[in-house]
Parts: sequence; C-alpha cells; structure tokens
Amino acid sequence: MPGNFIVLNVAEKPSVARALAGVFAQTQGARDSGPVRGQAAQIFTCDNVIFPYVMTQGDGRHHGPASNRPHTMITTSVRGHLASQDFGPNYGWNSCPPVALFEAPIETTYSADMEPLKNMLQSQARTANAIILWLDCDREGEAICEEVRKVCLQGNASLRDKTYRAKFSTVMPQEIIRALQSLGRVNENFVQAVQARSEHDLRVGAAFTRFQTLRLQKNFDEFANGSQGVVSYGPCQ
Repeated sequence: MPGNFIVLNVAEKPSVARALAGVFAQTQGARDSGPVRGQAAQIFTCDNVIFPYVMTQGDGRHHGPASNRPHTMITTSVRGHLASQDFGPNYGWNSCPPVALFEAPIETTYSADMEPLKNMLQSQARTANAIILWLDCDREGEAICEEVRKVCLQGNASLRDKTYRAKFSTVMPQEIIRALQSLGRVNENFVQAVQARSEHDLRVGAAFTRFQTLRLQKNFDEFANGSQGVVSYGPCQ
C-alpha cells in the first residue's frame, strides 16, 4: 500500500486555493501546516488527506472509500491565464505587410508579473507525484488547465500521465470531497477549441487593425501629422 503521496493542487484564483486548503484541513485525520507566504502565490500544505488513491482515478467516475489512501496536498493558484500569444519581433508593424500575419508563427510568452508564478509552479512540480487542476469548469478554464499543465511538465516531465482534472461548481466542502472522489482528465477538445478561437482572434484582429490604420494614415491629416492613433479591429468588435 502506498504511503503519503504528494499532490500539487492548482486553483484559478487565490480565493479558491484558500477555500480548497480549508476543506482539505477539515477532513478527518488531516494535519494542516498552514500557508507559506513570500511566494508568487500562497502555498498551503496539508498532510494525511484521505480520499480515493489519485493514481487509480482519471475516469471521472465516483470512487468509494475502499480505495482511500493518504495524500499530502500542496495547494496554490494562478491568476487566470498564465501565458499570452503574439507574433515575434520579425512581424512588427513596419516589418511585414498585414496579410503576412495570417500565416506568421505565433509565440507563447509570459509577462513579467507571470514569470514568478511560472517559476513557482515548476519548482513545486519537481517534488510532486501528481497534479490536480482546480480551474473553472468552462472552456476558458480548460484552456488555462493546459497552460498550467505545460508549465508543470517543464518542471517535471514524469507528471504527463499523472495530471488530473477536478470538476466542481462551488467550494462547499461536500462539493470538493465529491470532486476528489471522481477525478477526470483535461478535456482536450475544449482546449483545442479555445486555442483555435484565440488564434483566429489574434490573426484577424492584428491584420485588420494594421491594414486599416496604415491605410487611414495615408488619407487623413491627423495621421499624416504624426498622430499615433490606432484604429483597432477585432471579431468581437
């Protein structure tokens, strides 16, 4: 029988991470070590959290108490999307025609305020035996799951098949316990749908914004006289 198993739990918001840690600490026999401050986000540690052994889950079905095992739960959070996508430096406004943006490669980047979170997740993943993703249960949350998973795998590639998805609608204790008993996997179809929409928005928005701004610069005095105005365009506008 395996002993305590280290699970890295990642929530979408700090408030959800605190609520999760509170529920874990209230389970019978759990030992709460409290939060660690001074990190990119608070990190909560709770030992001896008993629920169906995480490595036997992943099918999304309810697992009863017969398979219960102790787990050490390390809980932290991100703040929404970790990464952003944009075109590289070779595709600046004066470096290419707008039409080139429809086929230009897209780069994934991390802003200065997200780099500490990225590094923290990689560090925590190195000592984890599994990951449970507690992101919002919608398509956007599924896409953020993929961003978190990617960063964690950069820290510990062995977690590729040991990443689980919690499905929950509230942070009420009974809802969290139910989610721990029926862990599933990231919905790859939702991830791809959000990524396709994001790429479409970026390419169309950037290309048409540049096209109409550059064209108007040639026809209106306020642009010709040095104004830095941008006429933006986006599929949602």
